[in-house]
Amino acid sequence: MRISTMTTAIAAPAILLLALAGCAGGAGGGDGAGGADGGSGGTAAPVDGGGAGAGCVVGTWALDTDDLGAQLEAYIESSSGNATTVAMGGGQELVWSADGSATFTTDLTVTVTTALDDGIEFVITQQHTGGTSGMLALSGDVATPSGWDDHGYTVSNQVTVNGVPTDVAAVPVEGFGFDAATPLTVTCDGDRLATHTDPSFATQHWTRAG
Repeated sequence: MRISTMTTAIAAPAILLLALAGCAGGAGGGDGAGGADGGSGGTAAPVDGGGAGAGCVVGTWALDTDDLGAQLEAYIESSSGNATTVAMGGGQELVWSADGSATFTTDLTVTVTTALDDGIEFVITQQHTGGTSGMLALSGDVATPSGWDDHGYTVSNQVTVNGVPTDVAAVPVEGFGFDAATPLTVTCDGDRLATHTDPSFATQHWTRAG
């Protein structure tokens, strides 16, 4: 089993934390120390006060998990060179209000199955559960997070190698801050929303749900 292959398979679901915007980081990432005007020039103005997504972003959005799963699958295969399948169950909802406040509610299971060397099958199942909330200040096509609270959000890992549980499940998934240093690029058109966090491999696609 190549160490680099296993590392990629383990790291990819952790990287998914950045794809699931607002679900990443610890208390230190959400203290607003950077301010809503940090980095990208966003302000604390309401999201309908101007910008490419003005007004359009306000509402309730459901994440396209099939699309995100396909992006994660392609990322792992490209990085590791090994055949991989990704299955996602559950979902994530984003409620973005006119005053700039936003809440992500997540109940999502991600199962990554990778065929390693010598017929070894590596499976990591990651459960994302809970809610996170804060401000997303929109300026132009960039939304800058601040004041983020993710204390109610949990991530758990289960890992098997050829069906046998392994202590690799203890791989940490902390340290992915969601604050002014990780702004979102936003595109909104009617009932479709796309968001992207620069450190992430993925673009999240959303459908209006309310």
